[in-house]
Amino acid sequence: MIRDIVVQLNGGDADKTRLAQADGLAGLFEAHVTGAFLNVVPDYATLIDGGVAAPGIRRESETIAHEFGDAAEARLKSELSHLKAPAMLRRYDVPRRELARVAAEAARAADVFVLSRPYDSGDDSAADTAEAALFEGGRSVCVVPPGASTIGAIDTVLVGWSNTRECGRAVAEAMPILRQAKTVVLASVARHGERDAELKAAADDMVRHLGHHGVPVEFRFLERKDDVADTLVREAQAIGAQLIVTGAYGHSRLREAVVGGVTRDLLRKCPLPLLMAH
Repeated sequence: MIRDIVVQLNGGDADKTRLAQADGLAGLFEAHVTGAFLNVVPDYATLIDGGVAAPGIRRESETIAHEFGDAAEARLKSELSHLKAPAMLRRYDVPRRELARVAAEAARAADVFVLSRPYDSGDDSAADTAEAALFEGGRSVCVVPPGASTIGAIDTVLVGWSNTRECGRAVAEAMPILRQAKTVVLASVARHGERDAELKAAADDMVRHLGHHGVPVEFRFLERKDDVADTLVREAQAIGAQLIVTGAYGHSRLREAVVGGVTRDLLRKCPLPLLMAH
């Protein structure tokens, strides 16, 4: 059961979209929402040491960061108070190089960690933060595209399926959502080779497994016409899915992330909310 949702906040315009998604998801499970406000403060290791000028630069940088944080905190507390779900705000004043670590730690203490599509802003720290939550947090991550409709009900879900640990993990993490859905499509992109038969056999096992949990599911092989991510998105849109569930492939070591091709493509351009797990 999903009881605890953490949503990444940074004081920017996209906070409202993430909060709305977290609130909608929380409403399905009577869950609690925690806003993790990651306020970036100066990193002394990266400030220029200019002799007598350095202390002044540091004080000014600290003042600007904390004033921004105070104003954003007040605004976010107000927004959280208007959510339907019970909610609280936690503020983290951290240097940019620590954002990924803090996000991963926050994700571990939640059932779902909600964040924006990570590569839209062009900010490397945003990508690092998202990848750390995904690959080091140990729980599922809900990735919200710009302008996404708020989740009010989950009628239809597409599960992007491959017979891998990551996909098995994603299905397990998504089980509370899948059990609420009216229609679940387990979809694999055909490879036209011997592995298709193996994939179909594994998919049949997963269909049986989901059935034992009361999930209404059907399996489909999808004809690949372009890249795999586009094929999955096109099928999700065709069936009217509100959510795509799939595994996340890659790893993050010392914040140098190596993200699998399909995972990166989905994180870059998927127009629907994604629930991913590693």
